[in-house]
Amino acid sequence: MTRPHALISGSFAHIFLKCPGAIVLRESLPPKPASSDMLDGNKAHELAEIALADLLSHKLEGTDPNIRAHLLAPYPEMEEAARDYAQAVLEEALEGRATSKPYVIEDKLTIDERLGMYGYADFWACYLDDRAKRVGVIGDFKYGFRHVEVDKNPQLAFYAVALREELRKENIELDYIRAFIYQPRAKSAKPYRETKFTSSNLDTWKKKFLKVAEDVIVKKKYKFKAGSHCKLCPCQEVCPTYAKSLSNETTIALINPAELTFPEPEKISDKVLSNIILHADALDTFIKACKRHVLGRCLNGNPVPGVKVVEGSTKRKIDGERETEIGEFFNAHGIDPFTKKLKGITALGNELKAKGLSKNLVDSFCTKGQPPAILVPDSDPRPAVKQALDYLGDLEDAESD
Repeated sequence: MTRPHALISGSFAHIFLKCPGAIVLRESLPPKPASSDMLDGNKAHELAEIALADLLSHKLEGTDPNIRAHLLAPYPEMEEAARDYAQAVLEEALEGRATSKPYVIEDKLTIDERLGMYGYADFWACYLDDRAKRVGVIGDFKYGFRHVEVDKNPQLAFYAVALREELRKENIELDYIRAFIYQPRAKSAKPYRETKFTSSNLDTWKKKFLKVAEDVIVKKKYKFKAGSHCKLCPCQEVCPTYAKSLSNETTIALINPAELTFPEPEKISDKVLSNIILHADALDTFIKACKRHVLGRCLNGNPVPGVKVVEGSTKRKIDGERETEIGEFFNAHGIDPFTKKLKGITALGNELKAKGLSKNLVDSFCTKGQPPAILVPDSDPRPAVKQALDYLGDLEDAESD
């Protein structure tokens, strides 16, 4: 489904609040082909929507919760994530009760249509809590690996403000909004994480969003600012502020990389080594942005001299829509095309919980690999990995005791 493009959208809030000019730059970008990660994310969202709709329909109307299971089955990993998401929405967001709580799945929420300020929430609901307070619930399903913080999250705040504006049109005033993110593949303690926006919080966020809209659309006076948000910004390849910042941070002027002579690491000073390591991600991001820009130009008939586009390797995938045909063909040749797969950690944990047991019992059947050694800034709160001299010191302390 193709959605209309929002000039100021919730999914872009984490960028435009830091750099309002990115809104204008994004409008100048040519269309880009969808990446494999984007396609996976879209499919995961589609399956999550199906799983949630069927589960809630089952709870409210007694329908078969697996009525569309055949649509999920061809994607076992996504199916597990979708079903776990649906269960989390029911148990956590709706507190185990779907009745008397109006809800909507995949809905457009608008702050100001004239200014192009809207976004699409994966889930929202409203109800009266035990203290007769009017409560809104807003949710966002994310399939990527990158951990997203839930507290003070601009995207959730945007959806929360928009939800309040939509309900105000119906003369319904919310006392507070519970907002959650569900990330099945992020390395976090819990896939479901929730925060809360009070009415006062929402007033503050609304002013921030409207201030950006006024500066960009009405006054046409906006600023560009480089920072950590640039790593996620699609405007990198056309943003001079980002390019200048990258050059200043790494002390490498990317004017003619072909003529650069890179020294041996052993001959580089500690200060320069530290600078390179701590900004390696920025360099990698910048190079990827250049590749995307050049690819877009080549595909749109404006190639960069010296570069051409060819077809890369592709992956084969069984057509899940032909399951019956595939089964009949291989069975006729004495081959069973289906395999049984052990359920995932989350699914097994939920089943233990349903039996009145601790979900943590799954841990006794899990293995953990050796964590890799990674380089981070000194300010990182994690303890440093012990060196050989540290272990020797511990041994000497033990002997002295």
